[in-house]
Amino acid sequence: MPVRTRLLPNAVHRATTSVTLLTPSTPPLEPPAASPLQWVTWRGLRFLLKRDDLSAPYPGNKGRKLAGLVPSLAGCPALVSHGGAQSNAMLALARLARHHALVLHYHTRPLPRWLRAQPNGNLAEALALGMQLVEGPTPQRSAQQAAERMGARLVPQGAAMAEAEVGLAQLAHELQAQLAAFGERQASLLLPSGTGATALYLQRHLAWPVYTLPCVGTADYLRRQWHALAPEGPFPHILDAAKPAPFGRPRAASLAVWRDACAATGVTFDLLYDPIALTALLAHGATLPQPLIYLHCGGVEGNETMLARYRREGILEH
Repeated sequence: MPVRTRLLPNAVHRATTSVTLLTPSTPPLEPPAASPLQWVTWRGLRFLLKRDDLSAPYPGNKGRKLAGLVPSLAGCPALVSHGGAQSNAMLALARLARHHALVLHYHTRPLPRWLRAQPNGNLAEALALGMQLVEGPTPQRSAQQAAERMGARLVPQGAAMAEAEVGLAQLAHELQAQLAAFGERQASLLLPSGTGATALYLQRHLAWPVYTLPCVGTADYLRRQWHALAPEGPFPHILDAAKPAPFGRPRAASLAVWRDACAATGVTFDLLYDPIALTALLAHGATLPQPLIYLHCGGVEGNETMLARYRREGILEH
């Protein structure tokens, strides 16, 4: 199947043509303020919640990962990456590219006809920011070839790269300072993992244990990712978990946990990764070193499309 580059159909094309791209004279972003750390109680568990969904200028761990990329963008002709069509990393990259007057060429597998005809969620927003979408059967390979051809900067899927350590080291320092303000010197940290880069780099800069759950692949997949990025370690702890459903597949149990956590805490969690880690929090939270910090990695922008998937599967009523 040939690779197809598109700005996509009329509805999206109209949105993209209305965007005024920033010029290279755009002032640099201000250093981000620390995101909140707050006590919450859920199902009898009292723990600290790091609200990195409120971090600025780009919310969540994807924004943290991209901070180290900024110094290399001067003179860069374009950004190239690959991954899922509703990826949070895709949207964060599209925002970064627009701010620096660059075009993001994003490679993904062929879209369903309905999504191509009527893009929604992260895809619609990224296209409106000027992202060019490239569909094809082997997005990783075509992204690598495109980056070489254009002399562009290739960003790995999920921004799992050495430069991600810069922003995550800053997050680790934030956590240490905030924990001290609570009168604590030691803690433990729990978060979900996709590529595992966030957990890895936080463990490298924290003196206390980081615990995580594989949400996309297996525990072995996480270990391979960690050894590729930082073979010397130290590495986070992987908690035992029930075998997950295929990544992203709607499950009634996940929806129930998500709804309950959101209602009890007043915080909107991500519906893709958080239900897996929140389930582990219920199972292991009382036995992990205290105080326990749960890292909210953002990603709530994707909830709209996840809820639509739950409706299509008949798990959530319209």
